[in-house]
Amino acid sequence: MNGNALIVQGSQELIGDACGKQEYLLQMLRHPDGLTIERATLATGWQPHSVRGVLSVLRRKYGLTIVSDKNEADERVYREIPTANLNGAGTPADVRPVIGRFGGFHGRQQSFSLPQVISGNSHTNPGYMVVDAVKDYLAHYSKEGRGISVMHNIVNAHIVPKLGNILVHELTTKQISDWHQEISRTPLRLRTKKGAETQNMQTWSDDPEFIRRRRVTANRNLNVLKAALNYVWREGNVVSDLAWRRVRAFRNVEAPVIRYLDEKECVRLIKECEPDLRLIVQVAIFTGCRYGEICRLVVDDYRPDTATLYIRLTKNGKPRHVILTDEAKRFLETVIKGKSRMEHIFLTKEGRPWGKSLQSRRIRDVCGRAEIDPPITYHVLRHTHATLLAMKGVPLTVIAKQLGHSNTLITEKHYAHISPGYVAQAIRENFPVLDAG
Repeated sequence: MNGNALIVQGSQELIGDACGKQEYLLQMLRHPDGLTIERATLATGWQPHSVRGVLSVLRRKYGLTIVSDKNEADERVYREIPTANLNGAGTPADVRPVIGRFGGFHGRQQSFSLPQVISGNSHTNPGYMVVDAVKDYLAHYSKEGRGISVMHNIVNAHIVPKLGNILVHELTTKQISDWHQEISRTPLRLRTKKGAETQNMQTWSDDPEFIRRRRVTANRNLNVLKAALNYVWREGNVVSDLAWRRVRAFRNVEAPVIRYLDEKECVRLIKECEPDLRLIVQVAIFTGCRYGEICRLVVDDYRPDTATLYIRLTKNGKPRHVILTDEAKRFLETVIKGKSRMEHIFLTKEGRPWGKSLQSRRIRDVCGRAEIDPPITYHVLRHTHATLLAMKGVPLTVIAKQLGHSNTLITEKHYAHISPGYVAQAIRENFPVLDAG
């Protein structure tokens, strides 16, 4: 059997038969990264006890010297150590399938030559580079209907320039870790004129909050890189995921102080805005929608019968309906009056749809006139919507649905501490009644 073909099968979640599964275990035992029980169960579909049983038979019946130790991820890794009493390949030449004793499978009983199995390369696509991996991942990600603009920025600004030309199978834990650390020690990139020779950078600060933010950015970039590499690993383009699985993100940094505006600040901000900017500021406060979601809204997305806005394209690829208050409904009906069904609801003063970053500088200028210091970004209006709801005691599950979060974890992280009664409500609903008299 061809060694490379075997690895491709082993990298996915199904290997054809018991003989092939046993060969996969043998190959990974000889691979420098070794074999973990988790990886074996994913590749073979067996239960952990079945994998351990096969390893035991390989030790006792066929004389393989198999040792184990813990890796940096605290996982037990099994490896075969060649011994002098074995044949030239360091492994018995005739090992028959032993899987029939485990999981009820009675496999074929012909022998196979293990040197053929072990002689394959440790990678499945020798010319496959990191830039190819992220390209394939982004293509897969976009097919799911998910927004990738932020991910594109991370890939183009941080991943490709530093790691893009490295072959995936040669990528090391140290390279990824050094790259991760370097991002955390590099100031924020600022907007720079297109074609400029040097990139504008924020001034470095030793302020703990500044450092925390840089570490959050480093973790976000690491997550994108790992997601891309895990995708191509599952697709069979590389045999081992250990190099990036060993790299740990910075801990205890995902606890930002959420910035939001109170009701009086919202009113001041709205009053100081120019007419076109005022409309997208108001709708963000009324709905909690992201800037990109608001820019894409057309008249047909407004549903007067249910008093909702239909958000077609979202960050997680799942459309949602945003609930409108009576005030928000009256506001939208005024804005869309006289417009056709497929016309954009919100336009700039030039009469064009709002585009990328057109709001950023104008929001900052308005904050100065509205005496909001430090100035906010447009995204703070989304936090404002959620925070005002949380402070009124709206359940976090409802807020998560309104914002389009796939679950309540993010919502709880950002808003649970300002939701009065949330913890008390959770305890009272879930603690059992002892009825001890």
